[in-house]
Amino acid sequence: MNKNLTPPKLVTNLSNATFTLAHTNEFLFLGFSKAEVGDYRGAIADYNRAIAVDPNCIDAYLERANAYLELEEYQAAIDDAEHIVQLDSNNASAYFLRGMAYMQGFSDLADIKDCQQALKDCDRALLLNPDFANEAEPFFIRGWIYFLLNKPEQALADLDRAIALNSNLADEIEPYFIRATIYYVLGEYQKALSDYARIVEIAPDYADAYANCAEIYYYLGDYQNALTNCTLALLLEPDNAELYFMRGNIFYDLENDCKALVDYDRAIDFAPECADAYYNRGIVYSYLNESRKAIEDFQQAADLYQSQGKDDDELDAIAKIKMVNRD
Repeated sequence: MNKNLTPPKLVTNLSNATFTLAHTNEFLFLGFSKAEVGDYRGAIADYNRAIAVDPNCIDAYLERANAYLELEEYQAAIDDAEHIVQLDSNNASAYFLRGMAYMQGFSDLADIKDCQQALKDCDRALLLNPDFANEAEPFFIRGWIYFLLNKPEQALADLDRAIALNSNLADEIEPYFIRATIYYVLGEYQKALSDYARIVEIAPDYADAYANCAEIYYYLGDYQNALTNCTLALLLEPDNAELYFMRGNIFYDLENDCKALVDYDRAIDFAPECADAYYNRGIVYSYLNESRKAIEDFQQAADLYQSQGKDDDELDAIAKIKMVNRD
Protein backbone atom coordinates (compact mmCIF):
# COMPACT_ATOMS: atom_id res chain seq x y z
CA MET A 1 0.00 0.00 0.00
CA ASN A 2 1.25 3.44 -0.87
CA LYS A 3 1.49 5.33 2.41
CA ASN A 4 2.45 8.62 0.69
CA LEU A 5 -0.86 9.38 -1.02
CA THR A 6 -1.54 13.05 -1.69
CA PRO A 7 -4.52 14.28 0.42
CA PRO A 8 -7.61 15.21 -1.58
CA LYS A 9 -7.54 18.82 -2.85
CA LEU A 10 -10.86 19.60 -1.22
CA VAL A 11 -9.48 18.75 2.22
CA THR A 12 -6.40 20.89 1.56
CA ASN A 13 -8.53 23.87 0.55
CA LEU A 14 -10.75 23.56 3.61
CA SER A 15 -7.73 23.36 5.86
CA ASN A 16 -6.21 26.47 4.29
CA ALA A 17 -9.51 28.31 4.59
CA THR A 18 -9.76 27.40 8.27
CA PHE A 19 -6.15 28.49 8.84
CA THR A 20 -6.73 31.78 7.03
CA LEU A 21 -9.94 32.52 8.92
CA ALA A 22 -8.36 31.73 12.29
CA HIS A 23 -5.37 33.99 11.69
CA THR A 24 -7.48 36.78 10.24
CA ASN A 25 -9.80 36.69 13.26
CA GLU A 26 -6.83 36.63 15.60
CA PHE A 27 -5.37 39.80 14.07
CA LEU A 28 -8.81 41.43 14.01
CA PHE A 29 -9.29 40.68 17.71
CA LEU A 30 -5.87 42.12 18.53
CA GLY A 31 -6.74 45.23 16.52
CA PHE A 32 -10.10 45.60 18.26
CA SER A 33 -8.40 45.36 21.65
CA LYS A 34 -5.86 48.05 20.83
CA ALA A 35 -8.43 50.38 19.30
CA GLU A 36 -10.56 50.04 22.45
CA VAL A 37 -7.76 51.61 24.52
CA GLY A 38 -6.92 54.27 21.93
CA ASP A 39 -3.85 52.58 20.40
CA TYR A 40 -4.95 53.21 16.83
CA ARG A 41 -1.47 52.84 15.34
CA GLY A 42 -1.12 49.44 16.95
CA ALA A 43 -4.61 48.53 15.79
CA ILE A 44 -3.77 49.51 12.21
CA ALA A 45 -0.67 47.31 12.33
CA ASP A 46 -2.85 44.33 13.30
CA TYR A 47 -5.45 45.13 10.65
CA ASN A 48 -2.59 45.24 8.12
CA ARG A 49 -1.64 41.71 9.18
CA ALA A 50 -5.23 40.55 8.80
CA ILE A 51 -5.33 42.02 5.29
CA ALA A 52 -2.00 40.40 4.44
CA VAL A 53 -3.53 37.01 5.34
CA ASP A 54 -6.83 37.74 3.61
CA PRO A 55 -6.73 40.65 1.11
CA ASN A 56 -10.53 40.49 0.79
CA CYS A 57 -11.31 40.80 4.51
CA ILE A 58 -13.92 43.55 4.55
CA ASP A 59 -13.99 43.74 8.36
CA ALA A 60 -10.28 44.53 8.44
CA TYR A 61 -10.69 47.39 5.95
CA LEU A 62 -13.71 48.72 7.88
CA GLU A 63 -11.90 48.71 11.20
CA ARG A 64 -8.75 50.18 9.68
CA ALA A 65 -10.82 52.97 8.13
CA ASN A 66 -12.31 53.66 11.57
CA ALA A 67 -8.84 53.84 13.08
CA TYR A 68 -7.71 56.25 10.36
CA LEU A 69 -10.74 58.43 11.13
CA GLU A 70 -9.73 58.56 14.79
CA LEU A 71 -6.23 59.64 13.72
CA GLU A 72 -7.74 62.28 11.37
CA GLU A 73 -6.03 60.61 8.40
CA TYR A 74 -9.05 61.13 6.20
CA GLN A 75 -7.61 60.21 2.82
CA ALA A 76 -6.44 56.85 4.15
CA ALA A 77 -9.94 56.22 5.52
CA ILE A 78 -11.45 57.17 2.16
CA ASP A 79 -9.08 54.80 0.36
CA ASP A 80 -10.10 51.90 2.62
CA ALA A 81 -13.80 52.65 2.22
CA GLU A 82 -13.44 52.78 -1.55
CA HIS A 83 -11.66 49.43 -1.54
CA ILE A 84 -14.58 47.93 0.40
CA VAL A 85 -17.03 49.34 -2.14
CA GLN A 86 -15.03 47.61 -4.87
CA LEU A 87 -15.41 44.34 -2.96
CA ASP A 88 -19.06 44.90 -2.05
CA SER A 89 -20.89 47.75 -3.77
CA ASN A 90 -23.83 47.43 -1.35
CA ASN A 91 -21.85 47.77 1.86
CA ALA A 92 -23.69 50.54 3.71
CA SER A 93 -21.00 50.86 6.41
CA ALA A 94 -18.37 51.64 3.78
CA TYR A 95 -20.43 54.47 2.32
CA PHE A 96 -21.11 55.84 5.78
CA LEU A 97 -17.42 55.70 6.73
CA ARG A 98 -16.41 57.38 3.49
CA GLY A 99 -19.02 60.07 4.07
CA MET A 100 -17.65 60.76 7.54
CA ALA A 101 -14.12 60.95 6.16
CA TYR A 102 -15.14 63.46 3.49
CA MET A 103 -17.11 65.49 5.99
CA GLN A 104 -14.50 65.57 8.75
CA GLY A 105 -11.85 66.51 6.24
CA PHE A 106 -13.95 69.45 5.09
CA SER A 107 -12.63 72.93 5.85
CA ASP A 108 -12.81 76.43 4.45
CA LEU A 109 -9.78 75.59 2.32
CA ALA A 110 -11.21 72.34 0.97
CA ASP A 111 -13.34 71.90 -2.12
CA ILE A 112 -17.02 71.98 -1.22
CA LYS A 113 -17.37 68.93 -3.44
CA ASP A 114 -16.01 66.93 -0.51
CA CYS A 115 -19.04 67.87 1.56
CA GLN A 116 -21.40 67.18 -1.32
CA GLN A 117 -19.81 63.74 -1.73
CA ALA A 118 -20.24 63.13 1.99
CA LEU A 119 -23.95 63.87 1.64
CA LYS A 120 -24.29 61.42 -1.25
CA ASP A 121 -22.52 58.73 0.76
CA CYS A 122 -24.72 59.24 3.82
CA ASP A 123 -27.85 59.10 1.68
CA ARG A 124 -26.58 55.91 0.03
CA ALA A 125 -25.81 54.30 3.40
CA LEU A 126 -29.27 55.10 4.76
CA LEU A 127 -30.84 53.67 1.61
CA LEU A 128 -28.83 50.44 1.75
CA ASN A 129 -29.26 49.77 5.45
CA PRO A 130 -32.75 50.42 6.85
CA ASP A 131 -31.40 49.71 10.35
CA PHE A 132 -29.54 53.03 10.20
CA ALA A 133 -32.96 54.72 10.47
CA ASN A 134 -32.99 53.66 14.13
CA GLU A 135 -29.52 55.00 14.89
CA ALA A 136 -28.67 58.56 15.83
CA GLU A 137 -25.20 58.84 14.28
CA PRO A 138 -26.16 58.76 10.58
CA PHE A 139 -28.68 61.57 11.10
CA PHE A 140 -26.23 63.56 13.20
CA ILE A 141 -23.55 63.24 10.53
CA ARG A 142 -25.95 64.16 7.75
CA GLY A 143 -27.27 67.07 9.80
CA TRP A 144 -23.72 68.29 10.23
CA ILE A 145 -23.17 68.02 6.48
CA TYR A 146 -26.34 69.99 5.76
CA PHE A 147 -25.10 72.61 8.23
CA LEU A 148 -21.79 72.90 6.40
CA LEU A 149 -23.66 73.14 3.09
CA ASN A 150 -25.72 76.03 4.51
CA LYS A 151 -28.99 74.10 4.42
CA PRO A 152 -30.35 74.92 7.89
CA GLU A 153 -33.84 73.48 7.54
CA GLN A 154 -32.58 70.05 6.41
CA ALA A 155 -29.89 70.19 9.09
CA LEU A 156 -32.46 70.88 11.82
CA ALA A 157 -34.67 67.99 10.67
CA ASP A 158 -31.79 65.51 10.87
CA LEU A 159 -30.44 66.88 14.15
CA ASP A 160 -33.91 66.72 15.71
CA ARG A 161 -34.12 63.08 14.69
CA ALA A 162 -30.63 62.29 15.97
CA ILE A 163 -31.42 63.86 19.35
CA ALA A 164 -34.76 62.03 19.56
CA LEU A 165 -32.98 58.73 18.91
CA ASN A 166 -30.12 59.40 21.30
CA SER A 167 -31.37 61.80 23.96
CA ASN A 168 -30.15 59.74 26.91
CA LEU A 169 -26.44 59.53 26.08
CA ALA A 170 -24.70 61.91 28.46
CA ASP A 171 -21.67 62.59 26.29
CA GLU A 172 -23.48 63.59 23.10
CA ILE A 173 -23.29 67.39 23.15
CA GLU A 174 -22.38 67.94 19.49
CA PRO A 175 -25.92 67.61 18.05
CA TYR A 176 -27.19 70.17 20.55
CA PHE A 177 -24.29 72.51 19.86
CA ILE A 178 -24.74 72.48 16.09
CA ARG A 179 -28.51 72.83 16.44
CA ALA A 180 -28.06 75.78 18.80
CA THR A 181 -25.71 77.40 16.29
CA ILE A 182 -28.31 77.01 13.55
CA TYR A 183 -31.02 78.48 15.79
CA TYR A 184 -28.72 81.42 16.52
CA VAL A 185 -28.10 82.04 12.81
CA LEU A 186 -31.86 81.84 12.14
CA GLY A 187 -32.56 84.32 14.94
CA GLU A 188 -34.38 81.76 17.10
CA TYR A 189 -32.51 82.83 20.21
CA GLN A 190 -34.66 81.20 22.89
CA LYS A 191 -34.34 77.82 21.19
CA ALA A 192 -30.59 78.34 20.96
CA LEU A 193 -30.42 79.21 24.66
CA SER A 194 -32.46 76.10 25.49
CA ASP A 195 -29.97 73.89 23.64
CA TYR A 196 -27.01 75.58 25.31
CA ALA A 197 -28.69 74.98 28.67
CA ARG A 198 -28.96 71.31 27.79
CA ILE A 199 -25.26 71.24 26.89
CA VAL A 200 -24.36 72.76 30.26
CA GLU A 201 -26.40 70.03 31.99
CA ILE A 202 -24.45 67.39 30.10
CA ALA A 203 -21.03 69.05 30.29
CA PRO A 204 -20.82 71.81 32.95
CA ASP A 205 -17.21 72.56 31.98
CA TYR A 206 -17.95 73.26 28.30
CA ALA A 207 -16.83 76.88 28.02
CA ASP A 208 -18.14 77.51 24.51
CA ALA A 209 -21.73 76.96 25.67
CA TYR A 210 -21.41 79.73 28.28
CA ALA A 211 -19.62 82.00 25.80
CA ASN A 212 -22.31 81.59 23.17
CA CYS A 213 -25.05 82.16 25.73
CA ALA A 214 -23.26 85.35 26.77
CA GLU A 215 -23.15 86.49 23.15
CA ILE A 216 -26.88 85.87 22.67
CA TYR A 217 -27.84 87.63 25.91
CA TYR A 218 -25.60 90.55 24.97
CA TYR A 219 -27.28 90.81 21.58
CA LEU A 220 -30.68 90.75 23.31
CA GLY A 221 -29.59 93.53 25.67
CA ASP A 222 -29.73 91.28 28.75
CA TYR A 223 -26.37 92.43 30.07
CA GLN A 224 -26.61 90.81 33.50
CA ASN A 225 -27.12 87.32 32.07
CA ALA A 226 -24.46 88.08 29.46
CA LEU A 227 -22.05 89.03 32.24
CA THR A 228 -22.84 85.91 34.28
CA ASN A 229 -22.27 83.55 31.35
CA CYS A 230 -19.14 85.32 30.14
CA THR A 231 -17.64 85.14 33.63
CA LEU A 232 -18.46 81.42 33.84
CA ALA A 233 -16.71 80.89 30.51
CA LEU A 234 -13.66 82.80 31.75
CA LEU A 235 -13.45 80.63 34.85
CA LEU A 236 -12.95 77.71 32.47
CA GLU A 237 -10.73 79.56 29.99
CA PRO A 238 -8.91 82.29 31.94
CA ASP A 239 -6.53 83.09 29.07
CA ASN A 240 -9.19 83.62 26.38
CA ALA A 241 -8.73 87.10 24.90
CA GLU A 242 -12.07 87.07 23.08
CA LEU A 243 -13.92 86.45 26.32
CA TYR A 244 -12.16 89.35 28.06
CA PHE A 245 -13.01 91.55 25.08
CA MET A 246 -16.66 90.48 25.26
CA ARG A 247 -16.84 91.07 29.00
CA GLY A 248 -15.18 94.45 28.55
CA ASN A 249 -17.99 95.37 26.15
CA ILE A 250 -20.58 94.14 28.64
CA PHE A 251 -19.06 96.22 31.45
CA TYR A 252 -18.97 99.22 29.11
CA ASP A 253 -22.70 98.87 28.40
CA LEU A 254 -23.32 98.48 32.13
CA GLU A 255 -21.48 101.82 32.49
CA ASN A 256 -18.72 100.25 34.56
CA ASP A 257 -15.80 101.88 32.76
CA CYS A 258 -13.14 100.83 35.25
CA LYS A 259 -13.91 97.11 34.89
CA ALA A 260 -14.24 97.53 31.15
CA LEU A 261 -10.71 98.95 31.03
CA VAL A 262 -9.36 96.05 33.11
CA ASP A 263 -10.84 93.51 30.71
CA TYR A 264 -9.65 95.35 27.60
CA ASP A 265 -6.17 95.38 29.18
CA ARG A 266 -6.38 91.60 29.65
CA ALA A 267 -7.64 91.06 26.13
CA ILE A 268 -4.66 92.99 24.79
CA ASP A 269 -2.25 91.11 27.08
CA PHE A 270 -3.42 87.78 25.63
CA ALA A 271 -3.92 89.04 22.05
CA PRO A 272 -1.77 92.11 21.27
CA GLU A 273 -3.01 92.00 17.67
CA CYS A 274 -6.63 92.59 18.73
CA ALA A 275 -7.28 95.96 17.12
CA ASP A 276 -10.87 96.12 18.38
CA ALA A 277 -9.67 95.94 21.99
CA TYR A 278 -7.43 99.01 21.47
CA TYR A 279 -10.25 100.80 19.69
CA ASN A 280 -12.80 100.12 22.42
CA ARG A 281 -10.33 100.99 25.16
CA GLY A 282 -9.72 104.24 23.32
CA ILE A 283 -13.46 104.92 23.42
CA VAL A 284 -13.50 104.45 27.20
CA TYR A 285 -10.45 106.66 27.67
CA SER A 286 -12.04 109.37 25.55
CA TYR A 287 -15.15 109.36 27.75
CA LEU A 288 -12.92 109.55 30.82
CA ASN A 289 -11.18 112.59 29.25
CA GLU A 290 -7.84 110.79 29.13
CA SER A 291 -7.09 112.16 25.68
CA ARG A 292 -3.45 111.08 25.40
CA LYS A 293 -4.27 107.44 26.21
CA ALA A 294 -7.28 107.53 23.90
CA ILE A 295 -5.20 108.82 20.99
CA GLU A 296 -2.49 106.22 21.60
CA ASP A 297 -5.08 103.43 21.52
CA PHE A 298 -6.84 104.74 18.43
CA GLN A 299 -3.47 105.05 16.65
CA GLN A 300 -2.52 101.50 17.63
CA ALA A 301 -5.91 100.29 16.42
CA ALA A 302 -5.48 102.17 13.12
CA ASP A 303 -2.03 100.62 12.57
CA LEU A 304 -3.34 97.13 13.26
CA TYR A 305 -6.39 97.65 11.04
CA GLN A 306 -4.09 98.77 8.24
CA SER A 307 -1.87 95.69 8.60
CA GLN A 308 -4.99 93.50 8.61
CA GLY A 309 -6.41 95.08 5.48
CA LYS A 310 -9.43 96.59 7.28
CA ASP A 311 -9.46 99.91 5.52
CA ASP A 312 -12.85 101.16 6.75
CA ASP A 313 -11.96 100.39 10.36
CA GLU A 314 -8.61 102.14 9.92
CA LEU A 315 -10.35 105.28 8.64
CA ASP A 316 -12.78 105.14 11.56
CA ALA A 317 -9.93 104.97 14.08
CA ILE A 318 -8.17 107.89 12.40
CA ALA A 319 -11.41 109.88 12.55
CA LYS A 320 -11.60 109.19 16.27
CA ILE A 321 -8.08 110.62 16.72
CA LYS A 322 -9.12 113.82 14.98
CA MET A 323 -12.26 114.03 17.12
CA VAL A 324 -10.28 113.67 20.37
CA ASN A 325 -7.78 116.31 19.19
CA ARG A 326 -10.64 118.73 18.48
CA ASP A 327 -12.05 118.20 21.92
